[in-house]
Amino acid sequence: MGMMVACSLLWSMGGLFIKLLPLPALAIASLRSIIAAGVIFLYMRVRKIPFCLNRSSFFIGLTLSITLVCFVAANKLTTAANAIILQFTAPIFMVVILVLIYKQHFRSADYAAITLTFLGIALCFLGETGQGSTLGNAIAICSGFTYGCMYIFSGSSDFSTRMSGILLGQLMSFGVGLPFLFQVKTFSPTSLALILGLGVLQLGIPYLLMSMAANDCSPLHCCLISVIEPLISPFWVFSFYGEQPSRFAVAGSILVLVTVTTWSIGNARAEEAVV
Repeated sequence: MGMMVACSLLWSMGGLFIKLLPLPALAIASLRSIIAAGVIFLYMRVRKIPFCLNRSSFFIGLTLSITLVCFVAANKLTTAANAIILQFTAPIFMVVILVLIYKQHFRSADYAAITLTFLGIALCFLGETGQGSTLGNAIAICSGFTYGCMYIFSGSSDFSTRMSGILLGQLMSFGVGLPFLFQVKTFSPTSLALILGLGVLQLGIPYLLMSMAANDCSPLHCCLISVIEPLISPFWVFSFYGEQPSRFAVAGSILVLVTVTTWSIGNARAEEAVV
C-alpha cells in the first residue's frame, strides 16, 4: 500500500513538471520516455526479466506510447485537471471496448457508470473558449481510450511480456518525439532538472512501484489509492503554476472522479467476493 501511495504521488507531479518546461510537447514526451526506458531496462536486467517481443508486448507498447504522447500534449493545450481526469476515464473505455468488440455482457451499473462518465466529459468541454483547450480535451480523451486498450492487452499477458511492453512503449514514445528534439537549441539547468524528474521520478520509478505493489496490494486498495493522482495533480499545478480550470470543468471532473472511483470499488469488491 505504501508503494502504491508513493506511485500515485509521483505520477501526480507530471502535470506541473510539463507545464513548467518551456519545450515542445513531443520533445518532452521523447526525453522523459528515454530516461524512463533506462530505469525500466536496468530493473529488468537486475531482476533478470527477459525481453519478449511478441504480439502482446507490441500492442501494449503501442497503446502505452500513444497514451504517453497524448498526455503530454493534452497538458500543454488544456488544464492539468482536465488532462488527468479525462485520462482517468480509461476503465470506462475498457467496458465499451469489451462490449462492442469482445461481446462481453455487463451489469446495469456498468452502463450507468458509462453514461455518467460521458456526461462529466461533456461538462469538461463546456466553458472552454479557446481552440487549444478543446483540442487538448480531445487529446486527453484519446489518452484515456488508449490507456484502457493497454490494460486490455496486458490482462492476458505474463509479467515479462507486460514489462517488455512497457519498455517498448517508452522507446516508441521516444522515437515519436525525436524529430522535435532538434527544435531545442539549449537546455537550462532548470529544464534539465525537470526532464530528469519526469523521466526518473514521475515515469520510471512509479511503473516499477506499481508492478511490485500489485504482488501484495489487493485490487480494491490499488483502486482507492490510485485516486490520489487525479486529486493531487490539479492541486500541484494550481499551487505552483496558478492554473485554475473553469467551473464546468470542475463539476465535470468531480462527476467523472466520483463515478469511476465508485464503479471501480464496486467491481473490485465483486471480484474479491467471487475469489
